[in-house]
Amino acid sequence: MSGPAARRPGPLAATVLTALVTVLAALVVLGPGAATATADEALSLEVEAGSTYPYVSLLVTVPGAIAATALDPANVVVSEAGQPRSATLTPIAGDRVEVVIVIDTSGSMAGAPIDAARQAAASFVDRVPAGARVGVVGFGATASVAIALSADRGAVKTAIAGLQAGGETALYDGVLLALDQIPLAGSLRRQLVVLSDGADTASVASLAEVTARLATSGVRLDAVVLATGQGDESALQQMSQSGRGTFARAVEAASLATIYDELGRSVANQYRIAFTATGHGVTLLHVEVRTERGRAVGYLQLDFPPAPATSPPSTVVTAPGAAGEQSAATTPQQAEPPVLMQSAGRWLLVAGAAAWFLAIAIGAAMVSLPSRRSLLARTRDRGSVNRSTPSALGQRLSALADTALERRGVRGRLNAALERAGIELRPGEFVMIVTVTAVCSLLLFSLIWGPLVGILFAALPVVGAKVVVGVATRRRQRAFTAQLSDALQLMSNSLRTGYAVTQAMNVVATEAESPIRDEFRRVLLEVRLGRNLPEALRAMAERVTGEDVNWMIQAMEINREVGGDLAEVLDNVAVTIRERDQIRRQVQAVSAEGRLSAYVLVALPIVLGGVLALLNPDYFSELTHGVGLVLVGIGAAMLVAGSFVLNRLVKVDF
Repeated sequence: MSGPAARRPGPLAATVLTALVTVLAALVVLGPGAATATADEALSLEVEAGSTYPYVSLLVTVPGAIAATALDPANVVVSEAGQPRSATLTPIAGDRVEVVIVIDTSGSMAGAPIDAARQAAASFVDRVPAGARVGVVGFGATASVAIALSADRGAVKTAIAGLQAGGETALYDGVLLALDQIPLAGSLRRQLVVLSDGADTASVASLAEVTARLATSGVRLDAVVLATGQGDESALQQMSQSGRGTFARAVEAASLATIYDELGRSVANQYRIAFTATGHGVTLLHVEVRTERGRAVGYLQLDFPPAPATSPPSTVVTAPGAAGEQSAATTPQQAEPPVLMQSAGRWLLVAGAAAWFLAIAIGAAMVSLPSRRSLLARTRDRGSVNRSTPSALGQRLSALADTALERRGVRGRLNAALERAGIELRPGEFVMIVTVTAVCSLLLFSLIWGPLVGILFAALPVVGAKVVVGVATRRRQRAFTAQLSDALQLMSNSLRTGYAVTQAMNVVATEAESPIRDEFRRVLLEVRLGRNLPEALRAMAERVTGEDVNWMIQAMEINREVGGDLAEVLDNVAVTIRERDQIRRQVQAVSAEGRLSAYVLVALPIVLGGVLALLNPDYFSELTHGVGLVLVGIGAAMLVAGSFVLNRLVKVDF
């Protein structure tokens, strides 16, 4: 009697197949939204000065990473307190845009850095919209205006080419001088683009003065730091936050061109969004821009006038930081909860997708699992299976998998492994479950994170299946060994009362617990079907694979050949097995603290690395290139070696 025929085939393959079809349909419905949700960019939102409630006008800067040639209203979704609003979209004309490029010209920028900065700034000038006025400010030991705001691109490029590096770093003075170049009125978009590679060493002004001026001026500041190890990134980050702009790090001078190119595209893609508000009090606005390059999301929290009993006079809605124009009843500010939502959005999406897939699989199992039937009913219906049911489809697919495994000559080995693990599945069913799970993972994570990550997650079910089988096998073997001494004692007592060997084994198959009960039942069943007892016992030893089982079988075979008191022999074997198990448990107890410490030490760098990548991806990015990759590789090799050594230290060999 072969192993597979002794196990009841289940409909798990059909269950997982149903889940696969449902997930595929759901992913088709989700479309590109699922693929771009994890790549959301931050959308810059400001309230236009002079906006009058209930007519709200927003100034929007679309990030260069997703900027298209032009946007239309179909690309934009505006929601007020969760309710969609009809909005108009108007591009901001170039003559309403003013930008000052602020470049570090200190001595640390000499050579390749200043050359790359000049080239990147010149390409940035080419990106800004026609008619926009651009100025240039350089700061070394002192800050100076290379060229005032001008729409002449040739003159601006000439001024950029004339920048020379030397001296100390007056970063704060340079930013304040650039702010002085931009008038407080007459334009819709006022922006600074600041590049520096060093900490401020020569400014008269302080960082607090700069951040306060940025907060009240309404001028946007985008900061770029050239990572040379001498920079003060925290100061640039504070200025970009006060200026409601972006912060970027260039790990090398050559990457400045890419950063400035994206900034130039964002300057060229600035729009006015207008809609009629209906809310009162504190209201959350949500603006989403979708293009073929991706998606950008922005949130803004406004304090609209309270609901009046009669029609109130118009209330001015002003941009943040516009001094003297902001009403006490209307205080726009960036909303904190949406910022947290942006940082955790990708993990929430992954968790939601996993929960959704699990719910679909459970629901499909509840629908497709057949009701319990008697053995007689199953035997009667065996020849008349309804081939249109999910269970029949799963059986046909698992049969195809069994045939493919048989042709490759691996079905027997896989079946033996499943028997040792106590997994009641046919090889074909097991392979179908693993295959369908891998395909689901490939499709789902390819849409979320791309094909490379999808392939990685598709390999996880295959590796995980092997790990699960191995863990289940070891757990079953340990349980069998722990029960063996009691089972032998029960057999010896039964033999002393006059029972035969098979009768004593039947007592174990009736009174003992699983898994030893299941194995002895199978031995007795094979003996009743014509297999001799020694062969059935040796087959059990191959399934359980333990020295203790081999001792028991060898003792029974020797006694069968030479005779003697089998009960006494089994008693001696039981005592030996019990003492060996006691020593093994004692070693486990003594080494428990050390093993727990090893688990913590191995998991600590992995967990901290994941937390760091989530909370501070810019800092973590240092480990993804150059020397960082070498250090990560060395650390991983040391973790593997340490884990191997610790495992060998607590392994008991008799």
